[in-house]
Amino acid sequence: MFAAFHAGCCAVPVNARAAPVEAGAVLADAGVSAIVHGADHRDHVEAAGMERARAIGIEPGTACNVELDEAIATGPAIPVEPVEPDTLAWLFDTSGTTGASKGAMLTHRNLLAMTVAYLADIRATPP
Repeated sequence: MFAAFHAGCCAVPVNARAAPVEAGAVLADAGVSAIVHGADHRDHVEAAGMERARAIGIEPGTACNVELDEAIATGPAIPVEPVEPDTLAWLFDTSGTTGASKGAMLTHRNLLAMTVAYLADIRATPP
């Protein structure tokens, strides 16, 4: 998630328990260009029918990921992509209790406000 924010992208989380058709509908509606998934969801992503999106599988302990980890750790710093506070950061799909699910848009400003509220309310309360 933080890598997506760092790159100036919008994250579109999908419930791992969603049927491939449902996941495909969420991803198609969002117009995603890349899908990052765990190794155990490879078939699920393929069944979702998202051929036009680049699928990036994350498989812990594989040589590919070890090389990627080393490249990130030793490579040059990647600059943070500047975004405006009202830029879309997360696109969550609603449960669709009153019909088809819809994308609920959260901006960077929304996330900042939630973080500040959490810190002010929860973290500021003495144990």
